[in-house]
Amino acid sequence: DHVSLLSESVSVITGMTLELGAAPGRLAPVLVQVQPVAEAQVPTETRVRVVDAASGQPIAAAIVRAQIADREASYQFGDQKADAQGRAVLDFPPGELKQAAVMVRAPEYRPRWETFVESKVPREIVVKLERGTRIGGIVQDEARQPIAGVQIRIEGGVADSAGVVHPSELETVSTDAQGRWSSSAAPPNAEGLRFALKHPDWMPAMYDGPPAEEAAGGL
Repeated sequence: DHVSLLSESVSVITGMTLELGAAPGRLAPVLVQVQPVAEAQVPTETRVRVVDAASGQPIAAAIVRAQIADREASYQFGDQKADAQGRAVLDFPPGELKQAAVMVRAPEYRPRWETFVESKVPREIVVKLERGTRIGGIVQDEARQPIAGVQIRIEGGVADSAGVVHPSELETVSTDAQGRWSSSAAPPNAEGLRFALKHPDWMPAMYDGPPAEEAAGGL
């Protein structure tokens, strides 16, 4: 059989056991012809290790996401959570890709992209995350009363190792009983951020962060 990965097909082998008129409790032998699959057709397994840029210590529970592009379109793969040693495994389609990228984020760290253009993705990648800048605020209603349980998705541009800026989710946080929230995943100047607010009892809202000269003084 064939399974589609991107715009190419990859051969896979499936099998089953059949009972063909054999006595109860006994299975008649079934011959299955297996043809070898070329190594180039097998998805590539890439091991990702996430560490603190300053200390080199592993970052547990970091989220690792793959984004790839071939000749026709781009695709994203589901998030993988790193283990206690900061390790996660991603499967990439076989062969050379037009572009492949790995995005990694973790609480209190700035997200990072690693991009590979016109080449195979390495079998092992070490991603070093830097600590982010702490920002925060208060969410209130029209009567200036705090609103608890508001989900705030913080978005911003993150430059990859090739200098390309990717729109990214930096972190998602929630307000406490006093309507307060905080995050430590912002860039140093907290410039160019967007805040998407969502609560089951309120209409969703989107806010742009302050410009660079205001962000430098804190939010």
